[in-house]
Amino acid sequence: MTSSNTGGPTRTYGLVNPLMMVLGDFVKDSGRLLRSLYQQRRLRVGSNVRVAHDVSFFGKGSVILGDDVIIGKGVVFRASEGSVIEIGPNSRISASSYLEAAEGQLIRAGRQFNLGPRCCIVSKRGAFFGEHCSFGEDSLVGPREQDGIGALFIGANCQFHRYTMIDLCADVVIGDNVRTGPFCAFYTHNHVAIRGKLIWDQLPSFAPISVGSGSWIGHNCCLLPGVSIGDNCTIATGAVVTRDILQWTTAGGVPARALKTLCP
Repeated sequence: MTSSNTGGPTRTYGLVNPLMMVLGDFVKDSGRLLRSLYQQRRLRVGSNVRVAHDVSFFGKGSVILGDDVIIGKGVVFRASEGSVIEIGPNSRISASSYLEAAEGQLIRAGRQFNLGPRCCIVSKRGAFFGEHCSFGEDSLVGPREQDGIGALFIGANCQFHRYTMIDLCADVVIGDNVRTGPFCAFYTHNHVAIRGKLIWDQLPSFAPISVGSGSWIGHNCCLLPGVSIGDNCTIATGAVVTRDILQWTTAGGVPARALKTLCP
């Protein structure tokens, strides 16, 4: 027994405490594994589906996996009563991702949907992803305010880079063949200024966002509530879009403004 600057006598930690921690973790992991294996019996699957041993399924809804779907380690499905999460053929849900459908709602991903690691999709009013749609790692899709209830419609052949954030407090509609760089944000909520209240205590307002087919949104762009981007637009790196952008327009800046317009 010795003294130290901790203010009292100290002793060696010993083997008992770490051993008990290891045994405790082993018991917890075993329990989680058995629970996951039991839950997976309710999955509805096509042919040649591969589901990691620790994938979890909660709720009274349904999860439907098409042919040749791969579900990575640690994925969690949460389908409330009357809801359906449907993943199309040849799709991949990568490790540690989370998908949740509220009561009576639908998440539907088309053929060859690819969700990167540690992504989160929460649907309170429906989320629909076209064929060949993908999200990079650590992306978030879902409402960022408690009272926000928006639907998501994404067309075919869309690719969203890593760290994409789509706020579903209001509807978000995205056409076919849309691409983004990393760290892009689609905000559908704002706060109504109220004197004497902190900004996070102010009432939120909600407005939808739409992006036309064939548009490119560069690295670290932000779309604010209520904006509409036309077909075949280019939004330059770092732009903050606060107003509508007409089709065939290249826009950039803070706030974004038209830099060039091409004839369709």
